[in-house]
Amino acid sequence: MTMKKDEKKYHGMNNIGKNNIGKNNIGKNSQEKINHGIHGSHGIIGGCVSRVARKLPVFMRDASKKAFTLIEVLVVIVLMVFILMVAYKVFFSQTRMIHDSMEFMKVNDDFRKIIMRLGKDFREANHISYPVLTRWEDAPNQQTPAAGGDVLKLIKQEVDPFAVYSKTPIKNWTFDKPFDLVVKVREIVYSLERDTNARNKNVPRYKLMRTEYVEELSKPGMKVKQETEVSDSLREFTVFRTLRKPMNVSNVSNKSDRIITSIPSNETGYGSELVYVRITLERQRPSEKGQVYDISLGTCFYKRGKEIFPHQ
Repeated sequence: MTMKKDEKKYHGMNNIGKNNIGKNNIGKNSQEKINHGIHGSHGIIGGCVSRVARKLPVFMRDASKKAFTLIEVLVVIVLMVFILMVAYKVFFSQTRMIHDSMEFMKVNDDFRKIIMRLGKDFREANHISYPVLTRWEDAPNQQTPAAGGDVLKLIKQEVDPFAVYSKTPIKNWTFDKPFDLVVKVREIVYSLERDTNARNKNVPRYKLMRTEYVEELSKPGMKVKQETEVSDSLREFTVFRTLRKPMNVSNVSNKSDRIITSIPSNETGYGSELVYVRITLERQRPSEKGQVYDISLGTCFYKRGKEIFPHQ
């Protein structure tokens, strides 16, 4: 009985040992699976990471490729400098072109204002007081007065059609004074003022001023003055009139001879009614000191109105 009991204990202990060994093997296998799942490159976590990485854009898959090399940075800087230089040149060339266009527009506008003013005044004028008549040969020598001053004087006489002419002699009468028929007299004076603020002091520059003096018959001796600036960029404003030469008279001895020999007007002059005007306008660019460009215009005006004289 004792032997059987000991054998049973021995076999029980062996079974327990075997069970413990099995348990140890199970633990080892579990630990190996855990270690393999955590540290293995083909585990569950590694597979998920690799699948997520494949779905990312190319430039985000590898963090080490985000940086730029020195050569790439230099290439980008050179390209940016080149683009900025091109944009700079285009911008300032366009700005210069716009500025030049505005200057030419200003010159054309000044020409238009001067011609319109002179044309209107000459059409309505009855008498030209200044400039005095000169010979046709001396016309090319006429120049703009260096110090400025009056260059043109016109008289406009306004007649009252219902006025009664008294025929009373008027002594020491001049065209700038009204009388019975002329109820209002307008004296138009064009003068030049030297521009002291010109950039180039060696080149004369003038302002063209138009001054109108109005005197009425009802208010003798009282003149109302109106002054207007026509242009501020004149370099030349020359006004002159020419005499008309008399025609040559010759004897008639043959059939082909003529009593009066006609001469072209450009040789005899055009008379006191025609006024010549030479105008030169200039503009100066602020970025180009000392360099000016000028545009000249030559024209003439004909006085249509007739003088009205009182009885003397």
